[in-house]
Amino acid sequence: MLNRQAFNNYLVSKRRNEKSVNESLKQFDKFQQFIDGSGLTSLADFSASHIFDHIRPNKPTNRAGAIKDANNFMTDYAASIEKNLHDDDNAKHVANVIRTYYKSSYEETAKAYAQMRLSKFLPLPDNFQVNPKILNGLTNSQFVAAFKDFHQLFKDIYSDIANGAPFDWGYPDFLTTEGYYSRVSDILFAFATCGCYENAQITVDAKKFFAHSNIKRHKKVELMINGFRKMGFNINGFDKKAEMFYVTYPENPHIIAVLHAYAIVDNRLGLQTWKLSTERNALSYRFIEDVAVQEYETVFHAIMDHQPAELLEIQQWLHAEATKCGFAIDPKSPEEKGMVLYKKGSKQFMLVGYKQGAEDKSAVWSKVIFRDVFETQKEKMEQLAQVFPDTFGQGRNAVCGFCDVKKKQAKPCYMRISYELSGETWHNCAYGSFWFKGVTIENIGGLLDLFKIENKIK
Repeated sequence: MLNRQAFNNYLVSKRRNEKSVNESLKQFDKFQQFIDGSGLTSLADFSASHIFDHIRPNKPTNRAGAIKDANNFMTDYAASIEKNLHDDDNAKHVANVIRTYYKSSYEETAKAYAQMRLSKFLPLPDNFQVNPKILNGLTNSQFVAAFKDFHQLFKDIYSDIANGAPFDWGYPDFLTTEGYYSRVSDILFAFATCGCYENAQITVDAKKFFAHSNIKRHKKVELMINGFRKMGFNINGFDKKAEMFYVTYPENPHIIAVLHAYAIVDNRLGLQTWKLSTERNALSYRFIEDVAVQEYETVFHAIMDHQPAELLEIQQWLHAEATKCGFAIDPKSPEEKGMVLYKKGSKQFMLVGYKQGAEDKSAVWSKVIFRDVFETQKEKMEQLAQVFPDTFGQGRNAVCGFCDVKKKQAKPCYMRISYELSGETWHNCAYGSFWFKGVTIENIGGLLDLFKIENKIK
């Protein structure tokens, strides 16, 4: 029923290289095989359910990469039909079904991303002390009030996207990377980073703005501009050929002062903001708070505000222990695997984090790789194994991700760690195991003690 030659002709017309053509034709053959086994007698009966069943079969081999390849094939196949290369009368129906299916999928993805962003916003304190260097001519109370309004405005924008029509805001109607969905913060913050603030107005250098990497990666930026205008911004003179354009917020001019201060605050902190995208995009007030009133580093407060109380207690203890050993948070690299990272030179301190939705024990966890202490600290390791029985020995934590210990290969890969506990020899994969789940303030001391011995930290 499907036209392989027509699809091949389309791929050739797009000047795809031989490897790409062959990979796409393999995807075609898989789809043809699926269609042949689906019971379809005519392409006129082709529906969205067939796409779903083909793209996401209930098989263990259904990896993200395989899904991406299949999605790319489907959109390519629709494009080949739209080039009038197919002679089947029902081919256009197939293309329409594919386009409708993916348009709905792209829309739901955009809405879900906006809803996710909304969920990350935290309640603001009634009052806080703003860093006096960034007040932009406002009093502290004026700045705090405006920041609260800006905070709400940001949420209102995401609500409009999540509950309305994301395509009207220029969100993608095509396959793309996750970074493309950071449109709101990328564009609003670029007004400030590419402009100068004065008298409740940001004068934006248009050439610098359109050349900015956070703008160049987005399509249909003008639709975002229209969306911002709908939400109360005045953006005058916006044009790719302009030298300057101007951003104001007439209803509440102080919002512009806050936008500018917040967007450029990373220059003061020396941050790499992509490392703290959740906190930055949720407008954490910690980044504009006066550091003189903060007990810990700004980034520590920003990260831990988004974490549960049980992890905060542990991290406060861990922070003190790291400090004793000469470790500190590097503001340019404050996280590793979503956890607070303490460093001393190139050395890292023990990582402890929180897994959302964890089903077993406490959701607080750590990943520590042990080698030497199995020999040098046998008694302590036996005790640790009693506290964390799921970490060692048999089970999924002990399966090597590279050389499957079940096959008992003669030459295990360098990731395998063999050790003895309770008179038996076990194997763990340094890459895929040694997860300590159920870390508490009561049992973390023993884990850290062995971590320090293993890594020669005093």
